[in-house]
Amino acid sequence: MIHDDLRRIARWASSVGATDQALELQELANKVETGDERPAKTATQSAAAFALELEREYQRTKWSDLDPKNSPADFLVYISVYLHKAMSCNDPSNPVATLTMIRKIAALGLACMELHGAGNLGKETNAVSEHRLKTKGAAE
Repeated sequence: MIHDDLRRIARWASSVGATDQALELQELANKVETGDERPAKTATQSAAAFALELEREYQRTKWSDLDPKNSPADFLVYISVYLHKAMSCNDPSNPVATLTMIRKIAALGLACMELHGAGNLGKETNAVSEHRLKTKGAAE
């Protein structure tokens, strides 16, 4: 359930010292569980983005600032190490370990983009925007 995921991220946020954000996530989880707030896609996206932000902060404290000598290919090597770990610990009855590795992988990708840019977003971004406009128009 979404409210359980939000609570799990809130506990993690609290454990890394982000108490204000943890309280916000806990409050959102309570509203979702009681039905006071619908579990919108943006709420889960916000929680996921927040988890990435916290993971990047953890990476900064562990490894200091980004080393410009790390190329995109170097980041792919780091990602492949965590991908192998994720695949090794994949247990359908307990996905937390796998999701932890996925969070680390996504944050490594984010770190690479912080250092080297996000590539050419032209056609892909336009296609996503057009899809969102079509979907929104069909829903109305």
